[in-house]
Amino acid sequence: MVKNFTQTQAKGDVDASVNQRVAKAVTEAFVAVQVGEMISDLFALPSEDAKVIGRLYRLYLLTTAESALVDLFSVGLIRHSGAGDPTQDLRLAINALCVEILPNAIGLTDAFGFSDWSLDSALGVFNGRVYEALWKQVQMEPMNKDEVTPAYDPYIRPMLQRGRAAAEEKKRLKIAMCLYVVSSAVSGRMVFALQDVRTVRAV
Repeated sequence: MVKNFTQTQAKGDVDASVNQRVAKAVTEAFVAVQVGEMISDLFALPSEDAKVIGRLYRLYLLTTAESALVDLFSVGLIRHSGAGDPTQDLRLAINALCVEILPNAIGLTDAFGFSDWSLDSALGVFNGRVYEALWKQVQMEPMNKDEVTPAYDPYIRPMLQRGRAAAEEKKRLKIAMCLYVVSSAVSGRMVFALQDVRTVRAV
């Protein structure tokens, strides 16, 4: 990969972020190899735990490859035959691994041993009392120290008042229009009625 990128640059093709992407690829490859060796040395793990760790490792490898698809295509590590989506198999494999890992997701997350303090998330509290933690966090927000925010009087109230006044004006106009239509109809009928009376008298 590094060789192909170097040849591409030698031909005069400008790629501003090539060094950063190569460094990232090399680092990710190094991490993948090291983690793979660590997993292979974990003989003491029960078979089911070893399977879960293996799936998690494969998921890491596949998602890392997915994030580097552009570079994998550009250096020819993945070739497109022209029939269908060349990344479909990769994404289907990621989806299948996610489904396999799902039953162990909570256990894997808890295995990291993050404290509530380090997570700083009401949704991730260890005791599972999410709603109580959310309520406590909301109460601690500086914006919620007053029942009504200080911005209400100078900014929000005038907007609400303008909206209410506009709505009332619209309502008045609608009522006035209805009254006009009704009065026009009534006056028109009265004119026709007077004409009918005059016609009868003339006869």
